[in-house]
Amino acid sequence: MEAATDVLTEGLRLRPLDRADLGALVAIDLASSGRAREGFFARRLDHAARDPAAFAAFAAERGGSFAGFVFARITEGEFGATSREASLDAIGVDSALARGHGVGRALLGHLAAALRGRGISELATQVDWTDPALLGFFARTGFALAPRIVLERPSGAPLPAAGPATPDMTDGNETDYSRTRNDPARSLAHDRLPVRSMSSADLEPIVA
Repeated sequence: MEAATDVLTEGLRLRPLDRADLGALVAIDLASSGRAREGFFARRLDHAARDPAAFAAFAAERGGSFAGFVFARITEGEFGATSREASLDAIGVDSALARGHGVGRALLGHLAAALRGRGISELATQVDWTDPALLGFFARTGFALAPRIVLERPSGAPLPAAGPATPDMTDGNETDYSRTRNDPARSLAHDRLPVRSMSSADLEPIVA
């Protein structure tokens, strides 16, 4: 997936992540996150195989054993950015084999070098603020708080209830037909819009 060649550093072999690494990768991630995300990583690896330019992913081996991984996604134009950036999707180190021996730092350093080679100057990620170990690791490896506010919302959460019914007269003379006053028969439904999946034909108006 990544054109960079294998690198030997501090007794580690750093190489491009491969689809054959899926099982070992999922096991490490499960041990640290408590969730089995095989489907997520399988899709990521398959996508990276189809489009290598969209990802940067590396594995670390120690003594011939899989010791850790790092996975970053390349983005362009996200949140209005005008240049390419990298988003650190996941990083993990085998706790029994390599944690505390600089493997994570070596993986991040190798990733940063690969990104610089692509002309990418920024690497961003998200972390749960209740995970002090991971926060400490990122702080020690040069990450700082970004000027972004990350919002999230459960997809099943109900929308806020509509406000109280309002008069259907806007200025005393003109009827506002988008206001139903709890009377659907009188509404022309001006405030109801069709919703559909986007298509390639929508690209120009979206950009505009």
